[in-house]
Amino acid sequence: MLIEDVDCAFIKRSNEDAEGITFSGFLNCIDGMLAPHNGRVLIMTTNPVDRLDPALIRPGGIDLRVDVPRLFRDAALDYVDRVFPYMPTRHEIVDREMREPAPTAAGLIHHLMAHGWRPARRADAGSAAHKSL
Repeated sequence: MLIEDVDCAFIKRSNEDAEGITFSGFLNCIDGMLAPHNGRVLIMTTNPVDRLDPALIRPGGIDLRVDVPRLFRDAALDYVDRVFPYMPTRHEIVDREMREPAPTAAGLIHHLMAHGWRPARRADAGSAAHKSL
């Protein structure tokens, strides 16, 4: 299950900010007696980690924390060259994202999608490779 921008769900513990669900009820659903213990994976995203309630990110509630680093030009170029080699404008799209104040992988993907990228279908990729031989 994915909960994006979890920092926006509960601004204060006492409020029922998330459509009538209390913060206490939410905690019980993710790691309390009401939580399923069947191998479920819960992913929560946030930008301002410091705004999260300590009860939400305590050990047992959050087992793994992954900080996504800022996007760097070499990594972005490597990514688009590997994943989108058939897209002629990929380097220009990287340049556009790198001009942003805080370039991110999500921003890069957004720009790629805005330029109409489509994954190559297996049959298309095979026939194109065959024609070039």
